[in-house]
Amino acid sequence: MRNLLARVQVNIGRQLLLNDLVATIETDFEEYGRVVDEATSWHDKRVAPTDPDHNTLGPKNAFWIAVRDGDGEVMSCSAQRVWPK
Repeated sequence: MRNLLARVQVNIGRQLLLNDLVATIETDFEEYGRVVDEATSWHDKRVAPTDPDHNTLGPKNAFWIAVRDGDGEVMSCSAQRVWPK
């Protein structure tokens, strides 16, 4: 299983590089909210449990991944709560 996950990680990294994209792990949920609110979309942009308006998310219990283009603009993002053990 570890080998499979390593290959997946390498393939994701390769695809990001080939498309001049960078993925970063973020914890600033004010920025996340701004990015989501400014995104053009045909569906509801925020849904629980990753909607800061419905849940308290922050660096102690959550993160979000931003995929940015060569100009630093966010092309995709996804937030995730980290559940305590």
